[in-house]
Amino acid sequence: MTPTHTKHLALALLAALSVSSAAGAAEAPPRDGGVIKGTVRAAGQPLAGVKVSADRSRGSQFTHTRGDGSFRIAGLAPGRWTLNVEHLRYESSSRLIEVAGEVTHDLDLTPLCEIHGRVLAPDGTGVPGAAVCGDRGNEAATNADGSFVLLEKCGIHRLIALKEGYGHGEARIKGSRGLVRSSTIRLTRGATLTGTLHGLSGDELRDAKVRAYSEGGYGSASTAPSTGDSAGRYRLTGLDTSSWKVIAWSGTRIIREWTYLKDGRQTVQNLAFPPVAEITGRVTGPDGMPVADAAVAFAGDGPGDARLSSTVDF
Repeated sequence: MTPTHTKHLALALLAALSVSSAAGAAEAPPRDGGVIKGTVRAAGQPLAGVKVSADRSRGSQFTHTRGDGSFRIAGLAPGRWTLNVEHLRYESSSRLIEVAGEVTHDLDLTPLCEIHGRVLAPDGTGVPGAAVCGDRGNEAATNADGSFVLLEKCGIHRLIALKEGYGHGEARIKGSRGLVRSSTIRLTRGATLTGTLHGLSGDELRDAKVRAYSEGGYGSASTAPSTGDSAGRYRLTGLDTSSWKVIAWSGTRIIREWTYLKDGRQTVQNLAFPPVAEITGRVTGPDGMPVADAAVAFAGDGPGDARLSSTVDF
């Protein structure tokens, strides 16, 4: 082969390799995968510091908008992603995005309303540490003077105020864009539940406790346990107007009853524990032979259910 032929063959091989490399580069996916980018604004103005996340069952990525409101999330696999946008002072936004290459999605957020108000005790003094709940899930705590600021979607709201030791208070308020007028929520006096525990021994009475639990329309609430005295008397105060499940227990003995309490009233609910039954028996194996050191458990649907015996030797 002459030098000229060798030169032509080398050039042909280089050309073929160049075409192959170019084709491979054209077919290779982008180094940063799928991309969602865009700008977040409110009333046409860019918003900085907004959390933007791309979520789906097999993964999640998030970022925060820059000073000009722009964001970019890269490295996303092709397919459907949920784009979630969150900011403390604006309504959240959630959109389903089909990612294939680079996708641009701009958003304009709606500001939340600021609901200003104050929670008062029945005597008119401010109540610190009360929880104020909006009917759309947001919550705020009152300051030392009972004042609060609650951020909620604009519209008509039912506000509920809760504080241990008081009955609930509520108010209806109509929000609009921006600040709204102050709203006062007055707590009620709360109900008292008292009674006597019967059917327990002296030792059991010393360990007995009583708790009330409510699942009314204002969320769940439970009291701190009240310890019965030597005579079995107990007292729970500051309960809301609602149906309450009253539970008394001592060791493995337990009783449950329901009662309805009204604001400001005292209700007497005596609780009688059923007598303890003694059950004897024998545990045997498949061959009919006795089994030593077996643990025997009993369960029932009565007021004193959930008994567990000690380990028994047969």
